[in-house]
Amino acid sequence: MNFPSLLGWCRLLCHTAAILVLASSSAFPHDLTLGAHEASLDRREQKLLAQVQSLSSVASAPSRAPETCQLTIRLIDSETRRSLPGLVRIRKPDGTAVPLAGLVNRGTKLRDNHPAKEWFALLDAATVPVPQAQLTIEAFSGIETELAHVVADLSGKLGAEIEISLQPFSDAAGNGWFSGNTHLHLSGLTRAQADEYLWTLPRADRLDLVFVSYLERVKADRDYISNAYTAADLEHFGGKGLLFGNGEEHRHNFAGFGEGYGHVMFLNIGKLVRPVSIGAGIMGEGPDWPPLRRGITLALTLENWLEALAAGRTFISNGPLLEFRLGDKQSGDTIQLAEPTDISILGRAIGRHDFKTIELIHNGRIVNASASHAIGGHFEADLHFDFAVNESGWFALRVPTSSATNEMGETLFAHTSPIYVELDGKPVFKKEAANALVADMESALAAIPANAKFDDDTQRDEVLNIYREAIETLRRRAAAVLLDD
Repeated sequence: MNFPSLLGWCRLLCHTAAILVLASSSAFPHDLTLGAHEASLDRREQKLLAQVQSLSSVASAPSRAPETCQLTIRLIDSETRRSLPGLVRIRKPDGTAVPLAGLVNRGTKLRDNHPAKEWFALLDAATVPVPQAQLTIEAFSGIETELAHVVADLSGKLGAEIEISLQPFSDAAGNGWFSGNTHLHLSGLTRAQADEYLWTLPRADRLDLVFVSYLERVKADRDYISNAYTAADLEHFGGKGLLFGNGEEHRHNFAGFGEGYGHVMFLNIGKLVRPVSIGAGIMGEGPDWPPLRRGITLALTLENWLEALAAGRTFISNGPLLEFRLGDKQSGDTIQLAEPTDISILGRAIGRHDFKTIELIHNGRIVNASASHAIGGHFEADLHFDFAVNESGWFALRVPTSSATNEMGETLFAHTSPIYVELDGKPVFKKEAANALVADMESALAAIPANAKFDDDTQRDEVLNIYREAIETLRRRAAAVLLDD
């Protein structure tokens, strides 16, 4: 869901040897979940957001009575002793979470009783009012530290200071990996609250890059405060290792909250590509034209970080960190082989929570797996073996979904981009997959005239010809493969 909900918890990490590069993506189709999300929101929180100027004022503040202790908390790296930003949760003896007045709640604008509502953003040392009782304090920083637990007896104390040491188990940035979010909408906040959100939560999540997305939709986009941010506005929130960029969600819908031709994200574009959204289904008026391809042609730009993303030097994760190599090649690379041979494969995952297993995927099939094991306060899994390659194809490493969840209550997953292998100069081409795509596009040739609205036949044919060209291309490639066989 591409609202304040999942910032930083679905990451696409890009690898570069030279500069800070990163992209990440929310992987959730908000068109299908927006209505349910809005219905699930905490009405008390919505009322408070309408009454206060600052997000940090939403948490209930205990009175300055004798039973309140002013607790100063600081997070530090156990190895460098430097201060770290992160997320903090404090629980009473009965297990209930303490609202930390003066800090921004990580679950802002999430559903009622979401696990993230127990966590608060801590960018530097801060003092918060807490009960005079024995409290359990938990903290972590990004997805590269173990979860710290501290029990503090504050009975009878008016003030106290606690320094929480966080143990890192990975140095992704040191190895050239950087994480972020490429698809963030902010909705239902004032401009001041949105400013505070952008300044606070990406840093608490230890992101390197955030793209704020622009989307137009009849009526609903009046509440998208993120639409008001210009590229110059976003520069203000950067610094200290965090970059901000502007993006656009270019899309088409047959109906208000259903898919039409699909949608794409444009990142780091110099100006908006118009029309941003296409068709009466999403805009309330206008034809289902022009096709999205026109916008894609207008929007394409390249910079170093985007080159790394386009090259496939990526993996997506909401917790586990992945390492993946075939010989000396990494995600996005293509290995050229003159004849069948054995290739050394290295796969590794590491994470704060037990992700259970990693799997090696070859041409859509699981060909090897390894269970996770605990090391200190985190979990690791490794694969290292030789694989006999006798056909063109692709390999990827993944953490499959299981019952394991992260602090936000989201099911853990991770997946790399592929490494490709071409044997005897023949790229991978699966006729079964091509035939399925052709069948899908042929059904679209019937569905589009039945559902879409056009001003004239020229508009309709421009859209349909894109599908016809793609069908012809796939059929031509499939015929070539038959001849080779």
